[in-house]
Amino acid sequence: MTFQPTKLCACREEGFAFPASFSGFRRGRSNASFPLTPPLSLGETEHSSPRRNRPACSDRAGIAAAEPSPWGEGRVREKGLDDDKLGPDLPDTPISSRFRDSRSGFWRLVRRTACLAALLVSAAHRFVFAQQSQPAIDIDKEVDRSKLIPISLSGFSGEVQTVLRFDLEIQGFDIVAADVAQFNVTGSNAGAVEGRVIDRIRKTPILGNRYQGGTPRSQAHAFADDIIQKITGKPGISRAKIAFISENARRREIHVSDYDGANAHAATQDSVDVVTPAWAPGGRKLFYASRKSGYLDIYSHDLISGERIVVAKYPGSNFSPAVSPDSRRVAMIISKDGNPELYVSNVDGTNARRLTQTAADESSPCWSPDGQTICVVSRMGGAPALYKVPASGGPMTKIRTAGVGSVTEPDWSPDGKWIAFTALTRPFQICRVPAQGGTVEVLCGGEDPSWAANSRTIVFTARSGDRRVLSLLDADTKRVKTLGQYSGSRSQPSWAK
Repeated sequence: MTFQPTKLCACREEGFAFPASFSGFRRGRSNASFPLTPPLSLGETEHSSPRRNRPACSDRAGIAAAEPSPWGEGRVREKGLDDDKLGPDLPDTPISSRFRDSRSGFWRLVRRTACLAALLVSAAHRFVFAQQSQPAIDIDKEVDRSKLIPISLSGFSGEVQTVLRFDLEIQGFDIVAADVAQFNVTGSNAGAVEGRVIDRIRKTPILGNRYQGGTPRSQAHAFADDIIQKITGKPGISRAKIAFISENARRREIHVSDYDGANAHAATQDSVDVVTPAWAPGGRKLFYASRKSGYLDIYSHDLISGERIVVAKYPGSNFSPAVSPDSRRVAMIISKDGNPELYVSNVDGTNARRLTQTAADESSPCWSPDGQTICVVSRMGGAPALYKVPASGGPMTKIRTAGVGSVTEPDWSPDGKWIAFTALTRPFQICRVPAQGGTVEVLCGGEDPSWAANSRTIVFTARSGDRRVLSLLDADTKRVKTLGQYSGSRSQPSWAK
């Protein structure tokens, strides 16, 4: 079997200063202020109205104004690494005049040399830390091991062994000894990855392949996906991509990486505010909101050609794009009418139609897999809740989320069975509820959930000290893996479709 991994264009990572006026924005949850425009005068069009004269309107982007953050006001703003000290503080020790001779000069030189060495070592560590991820961190205290499939690995080494273990564990397998495993995986990675899988219980071979082309890492991902397909009957996700917001030293850009956080590179380098990345089906285009024009507008970005098209630039704010499963339409939140409302347009932004008619704020739209319904967050009943809206227009229907009050950031599973969301508890929690509504199942702590194509793996944002990190959750077993440790923060992940 010949494996040729798909490559996206690599861009130079570059950040930007993140102004305080936009510091509170989150997808569907914000304490930011968005500029809105007053009603147009008679004979005045949206394009003739001077956008730069639009007054600002506070607390229009979401629900955080009424839902206090567990971490206080401005919870989305990250503390940078500016206050960290790179080396020890070694002030000169007072020396009496009795010892102010050549010896004092010698020891002063020793202290300064030691301080400089400490600075250089710490700076080197910081450079390596910023460039390389650490191994994934397992959080297994809540894992339901009765649902794990026992499997053994032997014959592999180094990166290939690590990748295979990661891929299998986050997709429902438990790595155990060969004599207690249901499936035995053997092989080698000398030159190329080759492997065999045997059902130990039935004593029958079920897979045998050799992988060529690409890197050892990509070959290991391909082998893991084949193992998962053969044993579970469902496609693996090991070669999928994710997009996310990367923030470092108050600078934010959209980055794209492998699903496990490896091979991350910048997709934008605009030095302006950019938020809410969302994939179009096919994994080639990203939609997101950016202040590239000076205002919060929605863009379509072809990652291969680099072409960018403005999808929505109405007065006020345009954000939270979500592309329909057939790639023909885009749902989004637009505030041109005075408060954030749900709109749907053609994928190029034409023929925009308003779907909600409430006095409350709407946010965070997502599509049902059949493209007939949109799930959106609304405050029309007071607390933020999930509602279904027909994509062709019609009344809003509340989705029952028994056991949880305020919710936000829904994402509909590709198999149509579940809606994952963020519960606005203290701290925030990742939950799921049947798509028709019902009793909520709490999965783990975190926010910003996004389903993988297998409808069981979720990428989300977790807290690590004063930073945000990306984590993966196997919803069936509740196993969590954090995607390494990086400098800065990573948030708002979106799984390629």
